[in-house]
Amino acid sequence: MSSAKKDILVYVPDIPSDIADNDGEQMIQTRLQNTLSIKLVTHLKQAYKSIENLLCEPITPQIPNIFHVTFNTLDNLVEVANSSDFQLDGILVTVYPCANCSFLENLPRTANDDKLRSAVITQNGDKELSATSLYIQYNKDTGDAVILVSKSAKTWLMKQSLIIDGQNIEKKTALTCRILVSPVPRGFNLDHIFNDSLFFNRVIGHDQVNDTLILELNNMDTYKNVLTQKVIKIDNNSMKLKPYAIVIDPETMEIDAEN
Repeated sequence: MSSAKKDILVYVPDIPSDIADNDGEQMIQTRLQNTLSIKLVTHLKQAYKSIENLLCEPITPQIPNIFHVTFNTLDNLVEVANSSDFQLDGILVTVYPCANCSFLENLPRTANDDKLRSAVITQNGDKELSATSLYIQYNKDTGDAVILVSKSAKTWLMKQSLIIDGQNIEKKTALTCRILVSPVPRGFNLDHIFNDSLFFNRVIGHDQVNDTLILELNNMDTYKNVLTQKVIKIDNNSMKLKPYAIVIDPETMEIDAEN
């Protein structure tokens, strides 16, 4: 995380990793993130009077319930780290001091939290890790996971990938910036989308499953900007813009993305 190691990762379990699909999805998720961030900062400043300035933000917009908190001094970090959890509006919040954060994408559909935990422990030399040393959050709808581990998992930290169900999944430091655009009729000239001012020179990859277009964007700023638009109109066609989710092609049953 931060080079000075004056940071923590905070997991708040009352924010769902996936929110029901609706037109206000992104707005709701953003408000939840902002509200929680403010509450976390307020709590820490009230509980630890010596803390004056700190930075609190989600580890990534795609995961609204895990926050990266950076302090100005090591003393502040130590003070907070001595309490592995605390209550926030009646919810138990877990603190992971100076934890390593990695992401896994395109996981097999057979994956789950237990399999992921078992795979991490196996690659850590079969050394068991406590709940405060390892946290895994798997999102089946998007096929990705975030893994938080303490520095004690030295063997795992040296690994570049995770082996699960016979597949070698690369560990990443960030999630790919992917969104869904729909409905996009088959035969529609995709250049009209790529050349729109919202996407011009910002799309680095794409795929289409029926009427759903999957776009990989060049960076997180583009990702956030695109999703604030919610809808794009091209050639009298209105298309919704949504965060990425797996879509299954019902004709071939090949897993590419999910309605």
